[in-house]
Amino acid sequence: MRQRRKCFVLVLAVIMLLFIGCAEEERATDEEYELEDGVVTVTGPEIEEHEFSVSELTDLDAVQREIVRERDDGTETFEIGGVSLQEVLAEIDLGGDDVKSIRLKAADGYSVQVPADVLQRSEPIFAYERDGAPLSGESGPVRAYVPGEETMYWVSNLVEIEILAVEEEEQSASVSEIVFLETLVSDIPRTEAGSGEEAASTRDVLDGLSVGDSVFMAAADGFEKNEEYDIFIEEYIQLTGDNTPAFRGPDLPRGMHVRDLVWFATGEVAVLSAERAPELFTAASADAETGVSLDVVLDALGLSGADDYVFEAMDGYTVEVSAEDLEIGIVYVHEEGVAASVFEGLPRNTAVRGLLSIRAAE
Repeated sequence: MRQRRKCFVLVLAVIMLLFIGCAEEERATDEEYELEDGVVTVTGPEIEEHEFSVSELTDLDAVQREIVRERDDGTETFEIGGVSLQEVLAEIDLGGDDVKSIRLKAADGYSVQVPADVLQRSEPIFAYERDGAPLSGESGPVRAYVPGEETMYWVSNLVEIEILAVEEEEQSASVSEIVFLETLVSDIPRTEAGSGEEAASTRDVLDGLSVGDSVFMAAADGFEKNEEYDIFIEEYIQLTGDNTPAFRGPDLPRGMHVRDLVWFATGEVAVLSAERAPELFTAASADAETGVSLDVVLDALGLSGADDYVFEAMDGYTVEVSAEDLEIGIVYVHEEGVAASVFEGLPRNTAVRGLLSIRAAE
């Protein structure tokens, strides 16, 4: 009997020790789970500025999502915890219908606009933990994720969420003039890109043109993005080297660079690379030359609907062409390195070498 009592006491003591050990381990884990300090500011032209500390974000209704990332060496899967855009908007008395697009900004200056179509497909999550551990270092304390979308929207060290106006999202829907990059830069002083290649200042490229508050860019692989005009104007267009033309800058975060640039638009003007255009639009031929169809280009860039169009050369020469004749004309790169236009079967005076721009006739 005494032997059994001793065994019982011994077992009870072991259980208590195990319990105490587990409790100590749990407390240690809780103490290690410390969120880094940080503030995310919500701004916008028509809203009062709001600041959220990381701890305040954790007080909002949390969401958990599994994130799948495709990498060159395989697929990476992990779980994030954070707060949804909808929850943040509700906290500042805004509804999802009031927001058409947002811009996410990181502490290092990186920024990216999340357009309306992306917001409709997937709601951004502002994560403060990954796989149960708080975000820290370069990723944290808060990182934006847009599940299922391009990783350019996954903004590390998030510091600002800007609610954008509707007109900034739609500014590139139509233009009043198309300018051709190869001709335009032929008369612009060249600068040296960081790689030693030639570049043209974006300020010089857009000098004298009708600009807006943002710049829409489209690349040869179909990639598209909007950039703030104030950021765009301080950088350059790299003209020589690999993957050019390219929007780059010596102090611009690499994630904001756009390579293989085909065209960009701001305000009422679009700038098109005639050399790269066949990679984004269907190639066409006319009068033994190969380029892209003018009616396709004008329609895609938002310069359609007029009865006649004015083609202007860099030397000031102009010629009017009817909208009906656009389908038999192309724009291409002349052997002199400038843009040119030609029409199958039309008089030679409609062929413009050194084509600088196209606009609707008044």
